[in-house]
Amino acid sequence: MKNSNGEILPILETDKLVNVRASILTGMATRLDSLERAVSTGSDRMGQVVTALDGLKASLKELFKSFVSQLLGGDDDVAMAPVKMEWSPHKAHIATLKQQAAELQQQKAALPRTLRQSQEHNAALQRQIAAYRRYEKQDQGLAQVISTIVI
Repeated sequence: MKNSNGEILPILETDKLVNVRASILTGMATRLDSLERAVSTGSDRMGQVVTALDGLKASLKELFKSFVSQLLGGDDDVAMAPVKMEWSPHKAHIATLKQQAAELQQQKAALPRTLRQSQEHNAALQRQIAAYRRYEKQDQGLAQVISTIVI
């Protein structure tokens, strides 16, 4: 294996680099897994989690690219197939959470209108109650007049 200057690296140094990169890959995979679990549990900071996942994917792609480049013995650009992440049930869960968030936003937007309608309905009921009380008083007055006439 060669370094960036084209010098052949000793086997021990090469093993050390491989171990370091393997450690980085393992750490990144662990972080990806923990972030996916956070999303699947319905984290309220879903946007931050998704952004972090995208950043980790990009870092992982760059790490693989540099790893393959060094394995092939140089810093030349290496043509790589795009990194494909396997489908995860968490992605479906993210889509569901995004849909639920959109529905909640629509409900939130409708709340002022619903509140106004409720207040208007409440005012109409208050007017009906006031009218009923007026009729009730008139009925009591008529009942007194009738009772005095009958007696």
